[in-house]
Amino acid sequence: MAFPRSILFMTWGRYDEWKPVRYIFSYKPNCRPIEAKCALPLLLEHIDPRPEKVYIFVVDTVLPSTVDSYDELIENVRSYYLSFVEELGVNKDLIEIVVCPGIGEFKIRNGWVKVFRGSLGDYYFYAFYEICKALSRFGEGDLKISLDFTHGVNYMPVLTYRALKEALEIAALSRDVEFTVYNSEPYSKDVKELRVHLVESRKVPVGIVPEGLPAGKCRLLSRYEDIKSEEAESLGKRLDETVLETDLVRELNAFLGSIVNGLPLVLLTFYPDCDALEDKINKALQVWKSEIEIKRDGKRLLVLRKASLNENFARLLRIWLAAKILKLSKSSEASLEELHELRERIYSKWENLNSMISRDLETIEEDVRRNLGVLIDRWERLKNLRGGGDWNERNFLAHSGLERKCSRNHLEN
Repeated sequence: MAFPRSILFMTWGRYDEWKPVRYIFSYKPNCRPIEAKCALPLLLEHIDPRPEKVYIFVVDTVLPSTVDSYDELIENVRSYYLSFVEELGVNKDLIEIVVCPGIGEFKIRNGWVKVFRGSLGDYYFYAFYEICKALSRFGEGDLKISLDFTHGVNYMPVLTYRALKEALEIAALSRDVEFTVYNSEPYSKDVKELRVHLVESRKVPVGIVPEGLPAGKCRLLSRYEDIKSEEAESLGKRLDETVLETDLVRELNAFLGSIVNGLPLVLLTFYPDCDALEDKINKALQVWKSEIEIKRDGKRLLVLRKASLNENFARLLRIWLAAKILKLSKSSEASLEELHELRERIYSKWENLNSMISRDLETIEEDVRRNLGVLIDRWERLKNLRGGGDWNERNFLAHSGLERKCSRNHLEN
């Protein structure tokens, strides 16, 4: 039996005031305590199998000094945390620091104040993007996903948990996913030992949020609400660079609907080009990042995100991750054998969809035998095996999309 791929996700705040304590698992008898400034060394030693990658989510607001560009800010924050990883004695090749956009006003040394303005939702959407990207790299094998909240602050833990939970339900389309959450007791001055508790441990159910992309102007970015009116027009033109084409929106919604409603032939017909979708996602991030303004005003450093990632961005990410995870190809036709394989591989995870598709495929096989005597090894149109009748959406959805009179136009609408 192959071991699952093991990945650890963590949320960290500023580490400057963290003190060495003995960390120990509360639920593991005879667990050897490990003294460190954070729980990472303990988790790496005792999670089984040992994580092959650790993603540490931090916020850009921890910036320790003034900068002139957002790229410089990201590298500054990343270096800040990597130096701590080195201090812990952890191999830096194991670690990926994910710098997410934050908000707030903070004092830094020499009387400087750093101010971060933008949508709080940017943290969630960007974290969701980074998590989807990370999971897409682990395309084979079951997953053991661990999440530690011990050092996360404010909105970070809840938004990271939400993003990870949602992405894992999509990843479960093609493999088993085990999800474990940890958190330690709160630190107080002079405490010698902190017990790390098991907060949650379960198999992740398969799922994908059934929210399609809007039929109208589908931008992947929105304008931050505090942007001045004189900047709105020029910013709007930049945001329009992220609009998805109407035909693409229809096809992507049909693909999403094929997963939610159990329509295996529709799944293949509208299977998206993952590389093309990735280009759309990267374009949105490029525009979003280019509209981050950094300026100094006396002793104030202002970081202003004029554009905001939005729900359409998340909807496109869900579709992209589902397609990336499933690793199929677009096709306008499929054999009964291929449809049975799709049912077993994907739809068997939903009891009701599995039952519906099994019944409908058996009915088609009966139609073939009744009309042709045997199961055939050549293509035959479904409409030639059944009687007449006009297109009926209710029948289409009730019979796994295996409708005798169905056109591409019906599916897109």
